[in-house]
Amino acid sequence: MKLSEIIEAIAYSQFGTEYEELLYLRNQTSLLETYGKLRSENCHSSFLKWLFEDDSLNASLAHGAVYRLVLLIQKWATIQGTDRFATVNKKNFSKVLIDHLSVNEVKREFNVQVPNYGLGRIDILIKCTINCGQKKDYKLNIIIENKVDAKETTKKKGKLYQTDAYVDYFDNNHKNDLNLFVFLTPAKTRELYNVEMYPDGSHSKRYVHLNYQELYDNVIFPISVLPTVSPENKFRLEDYIKAISKPSVNNVQNKSALVMSNQERELLLNYFERNKDLILEAILAKFETTKEPSFYDAYETLGGSSTSKYRVNGYVGIMWEVIAEFAKTRLNAGKTPTEIEDEIRTLVGTPNTKVKYFADEDTNFNKYSNGNPRCKSFNHNGKDYYVSDQWSGDGNFANFVKNVNNSPDYKFEVKNA
Repeated sequence: MKLSEIIEAIAYSQFGTEYEELLYLRNQTSLLETYGKLRSENCHSSFLKWLFEDDSLNASLAHGAVYRLVLLIQKWATIQGTDRFATVNKKNFSKVLIDHLSVNEVKREFNVQVPNYGLGRIDILIKCTINCGQKKDYKLNIIIENKVDAKETTKKKGKLYQTDAYVDYFDNNHKNDLNLFVFLTPAKTRELYNVEMYPDGSHSKRYVHLNYQELYDNVIFPISVLPTVSPENKFRLEDYIKAISKPSVNNVQNKSALVMSNQERELLLNYFERNKDLILEAILAKFETTKEPSFYDAYETLGGSSTSKYRVNGYVGIMWEVIAEFAKTRLNAGKTPTEIEDEIRTLVGTPNTKVKYFADEDTNFNKYSNGNPRCKSFNHNGKDYYVSDQWSGDGNFANFVKNVNNSPDYKFEVKNA
């Protein structure tokens, strides 16, 4: 962006109300925050117990909290692996759910005695019945281990894990039931796609990993907006949404919110669209400072591009193409690739940088990528060469143009097209 465009974008950004609305959202206080319990595992588990056992929130099969939870478990079981998927789809499980699921009871801190492990306490246990008409009814148990900040409990110096123990308990004592195991954490949704790499995941591979964001998006929020929800339940649902949408701040550390609410998400998207050009410039500034390729990747992914056109010796092209044309003229002048690389470094003004600007086909491509993974290739006189395309926003190309234009020996003048 030109300076005038940046100034205009800054001025335009002042007209939006998203920032004030976001501040208003963040300043709203929930009951959990009032009592200092935003990260209390017990409080979150107590809310979930109420959500899954309240008759009015589970009366409608298509919209009930437990039914929505089961569908969510099935979705992530399919994604996360064969052990979890096989359990969920046992005995045409998804088919019988369509018409005949009823909640019998929901328990908190359910004690189980497991051989070798000893006493364990299951955070939430949901007991259901799947009625199959004239066929035998199935018992469905949903075992939820809720970990807001804590990690999985172990015994005997880390040799025994509670998730393994709970699976053993239900496999031995409820082997004819359908047992679904859930490991609920504040993990990012992207981490649910590769739970084996998630450091705070469950030890047992039978547990389906869910996070609070998915629970909010697929269970809590959809129920909160149903017209059949009573005013009292609607207040409790909305107050809880305030709580899980609020970052936790104390004297020791700051922790991100458990979820991003729909309202906050919409405001942030609107803010981004309103200030997109300015945000892209900020990302490029970060790239200029750190030379970290991921910032440039983000810039391109979000819609930024180095599309400025330049004219040189009758040729019109973008930044990397101008550098390629310069390299061709220097090759024609008898310069070696190493000499040309040194000339580009001098013109750019970064003689000591590890970034590679130019290389021939004989240079090991992996080594070239290690310094600068973003490059373009061109062919000259039957030989391939590589040119960096990391020029936009980092000042290097501007330095190159200024210096090459002020060096008549190169006979290479760059102008805006």
